[in-house]
Amino acid sequence: MSISIQQEEIVYIRGIKAEWIEERLEETENAFGEKDIKYKSYRNKIKYGDKLFSPEEFFKFLYPKDYKKYPYKVKFKGQLAKDIERLSSNQRTKLMYDILAYKYPDMINVNTVEEEQIIKLFSYSDKENIYAQNIYYKLQYKDGIRKIITFGCGLKIDCAAHGSVWCYDILYKENKRIYRGIKLGWEEWKSLAIQPIIDNNRLNRNFPVEHLELYKRYLYYNDCYYTSLTISEKKILEDWIYKIVSKKELIEIPLKGDTGSDNYIFEVNFNDDKQIEIVENIDLKKNMSQYNIDNNIKKGIERMKKHYELILKKERYTTKELEELGIDKNARTRLKKNGLLLSGGRGVYLNNLK
Repeated sequence: MSISIQQEEIVYIRGIKAEWIEERLEETENAFGEKDIKYKSYRNKIKYGDKLFSPEEFFKFLYPKDYKKYPYKVKFKGQLAKDIERLSSNQRTKLMYDILAYKYPDMINVNTVEEEQIIKLFSYSDKENIYAQNIYYKLQYKDGIRKIITFGCGLKIDCAAHGSVWCYDILYKENKRIYRGIKLGWEEWKSLAIQPIIDNNRLNRNFPVEHLELYKRYLYYNDCYYTSLTISEKKILEDWIYKIVSKKELIEIPLKGDTGSDNYIFEVNFNDDKQIEIVENIDLKKNMSQYNIDNNIKKGIERMKKHYELILKKERYTTKELEELGIDKNARTRLKKNGLLLSGGRGVYLNNLK
């Protein structure tokens, strides 16, 4: 049994119902024959028809031939690697997708109706489901759905937490982005970033709780500029927004003085091969799992080789001779499979342990 997350309206993709599943109910019997009810969380799962998918599995299922057509990501080097740490995680990710789209413009096309339904589906994901919410933000990039299908939905750049606040705007060019820092005090920041929406709601005497996440977004972006926050300032400001919403009244901003932002400017040229490298987007978990499998096989072969080096001294053996040495058919098959014995003709084996 599954419990669906409430959605404003039913989403159909290719005529099949799609919805988010919060948890699945599983009923089992304990040692005394009594029924036990266990809950398994599926907050990251999409129910599509009668199947459950993670977001990435969902895109693979919808676009089996096209998903991750170009399985690459961007590696930043030199001074640029330090500069992009100034950006918010969303802006770093957006920059990576923009560079890939510039390098590989033949992205996958998607039916407009299907695109709208997929965006709507991800807009209904649990607000605590950070992975799905991040995909929702990506879907709202220019050509967002095409970028996600062409390059994958999980691209991101891991950086250390911001050491200081940085306010900036972005100048968009076809093959570059220019990031320009802005010096601001907290009162000026408030008047530009979030005061307009606060004033609007104060006039209406209404701070609806359901808009809390929307208000929080204004901490990081408005029509004028973007803001990267440190962990401590992020917590202080989010608590401030929560108090405004819960008390339904204006509260003074708890931060005073200078934000710490500077006028630093840096440019990202998409054709700068010295600071931008396109690398394979490797699934580290999958690769590590395969590495462990391969490594265990290699160790097993080494152990087998050491064991049989003490037994097999000649260069050539018949089946009868091997059986007399206790090497039965199964053992011979394993030795042949791992290249330690070679076939020398019918009933004859060549020693390849050396």
